[in-house]
Amino acid sequence: MTIASVNGLGKDEANFKLWVGNARLNARFFLGITALAGHIWHASRARINRI
Repeated sequence: MTIASVNGLGKDEANFKLWVGNARLNARFFLGITALAGHIWHASRARINRI
């Protein structure tokens, strides 16, 4: 392995870690939004049913 290929590999690994970190953050954000929307949906349904 040359130094260039080692550097290239390190860069790919860094990009992969960044991508994985973003994917985790996006998943958490998506789940949070989904949970919030579900909560609002159920709360509004309950309010409508009470009338």
